[in-house]
Amino acid sequence: MTYYTPTLSVICATYNRPKTLFRLLDQLNDQRCVDFKAIDVCVADDGSPYGSNYFVVPRMKMNFEYVYRDRHPQDLAQVYSSRNLAASRTHGEYILQVDDDVEFHPYLLNLLQSLAGVVQEEHWVWTPRISDYKDIESGHDADHNWDRGTDGRWYDGRVFWHESHWGSADSSGMFMPRRTWDAVGGYDEQLDGCMGAGDQELALRVQKLGAKPGDVKLWIAPYFVNKADEEGGSLRMEMIDRALKIGRERNEDIFGRKHQDAKLWTDV
Repeated sequence: MTYYTPTLSVICATYNRPKTLFRLLDQLNDQRCVDFKAIDVCVADDGSPYGSNYFVVPRMKMNFEYVYRDRHPQDLAQVYSSRNLAASRTHGEYILQVDDDVEFHPYLLNLLQSLAGVVQEEHWVWTPRISDYKDIESGHDADHNWDRGTDGRWYDGRVFWHESHWGSADSSGMFMPRRTWDAVGGYDEQLDGCMGAGDQELALRVQKLGAKPGDVKLWIAPYFVNKADEEGGSLRMEMIDRALKIGRERNEDIFGRKHQDAKLWTDV
């Protein structure tokens, strides 16, 4: 088996979470056993109200770029095009997406770099085992324990690979080869303006690179991220409500029209 150490790109779309964004950058700076010269990071800011001059880039160990874009004139989310923008400004052979509010292990990049270096398939997508701070405070929904460690956090490594499908995809920690990202063209930017369904739609298009379900794998992989969105909480419902008030269609409806065969691709 041939092993090599691939280059990694970390991309993030952010909006109005300066505290957790700085925590994210600290975690990236604190990664262990990695060659920082082989890692680049881009954060695309979707027009946060504090403005581009507010953000003072910390001293990062890897190549880092912060891109500020103007807010949508109707104050709608541009999260998907922001992720595409961030990806276009990086160059690593593999792309790791992180949300601005996640916590993760200091060996995460080392783990992903090591695993990616031995994968033989041309196209694939991984999504992590995800928890959030509410899970840890109040316990688990028993129906969903399969995709988390025993206490919901990343440091419990007694888990296994689980082959799944596009419906299990989550952008918080989603990982894939850049060749796969390029083959599907990243996110569908017609989903901008509202929130939701974008990560599943991206994963479905990755799976459709195969001739039939299961040819291109989506794995729930043995690495963890914790969503610690206590800084203002999730903006998802607020952004959806704002979009619907001006007559914007739900992303789930756009998804359904675009992928009328979606259920066929859950057969893995």
